[in-house]
Amino acid sequence: MPRTLLDVVLTQEVGQEHDQDVHFYVKALLLKGAKLDAVDPTTENAPIHTIVRKADPDLLTMALPFWTGDRNVADGEGLTPLHVAAEQLQVRDCVNA
Repeated sequence: MPRTLLDVVLTQEVGQEHDQDVHFYVKALLLKGAKLDAVDPTTENAPIHTIVRKADPDLLTMALPFWTGDRNVADGEGLTPLHVAAEQLQVRDCVNA
């Protein structure tokens, strides 16, 4: 299965000055029916995992209403988006300690 355009947009390395561009393209793709729980065979992540790992509250808030699929979709390590979010909080708390 080839990578989806949503996966490509989310995994591009762009600076913070382009965050709004990423948000625009992600929303446009979601409006056209892109799936947040479609696991990319290359990265073994679903787009929702990538969004959570980006730790961008605006992007996550924008995407969540479109998440109608599997809430427990696992990535290549067996982690659900909730597991990824918990890891992100632990890392942030360790850095801020």
